[in-house]
Amino acid sequence: MTLSIFHIHIHVFLCFSVRRNLARKRERISNCSDDTVIVLIGKPEHGVPSLINSCVYAYKAEEPFANWAGASRHPPHYAQPEEVPLTEHITITRALLQPEDRFWTSERDSYLDKWRREAQSHRRPFVFVHSCINKLTETTKDEIHKLFEDVKSVTGSYPFTALTMKNFGIGDDLEPFFKDLGSKRVFSFHNYTRHNHKRTAKRDEDFLDFMNACMDEAVDTKSETVALIEDT
Repeated sequence: MTLSIFHIHIHVFLCFSVRRNLARKRERISNCSDDTVIVLIGKPEHGVPSLINSCVYAYKAEEPFANWAGASRHPPHYAQPEEVPLTEHITITRALLQPEDRFWTSERDSYLDKWRREAQSHRRPFVFVHSCINKLTETTKDEIHKLFEDVKSVTGSYPFTALTMKNFGIGDDLEPFFKDLGSKRVFSFHNYTRHNHKRTAKRDEDFLDFMNACMDEAVDTKSETVALIEDT
């Protein structure tokens, strides 16, 4: 009997600690006062809108799940809206590339022009999103390498990487490739979806840690962008 009561007390204490830890992470996001735009880059069917939904759901602990980012929609209304506000100062936006082999080469100029124009208005951490169920072909690797170098030319820093659908795929096999490209952080996610949004502390923490890391990266990226402009 004594042992059972002890275990109950430990369980209650651990649950309280987890909730308090998650509350601190949410509070840090809420307290961000710098205008920040988290830019998620990826191809269709790689979980970009679902990752946006997951971040919003993890942050808004008291709200029911909603399809804020338009996941699973089809053209012409695919993944609308393009930008989803998280807080008064933080927005998550997406750059959805074409579902073709040369997905970056075909859209490179238009995106780079847009990102350069916006570089001074907001802090903009960039994240490349790739599904764990999609293997990397040589063409895909070449396109991703070009994309990473181009993002670095704009921001002074390589993008983070977010591997989605980790519950189905081979994230451990993909992670070394992205780290070798220069990605400082590689995250793996099991996204919340309309059909699977049972909230867990571990899943919430994964997305909260990701958003906090993006906030920290935005500070570093802003400094590097200013340095690049001063050098030109």
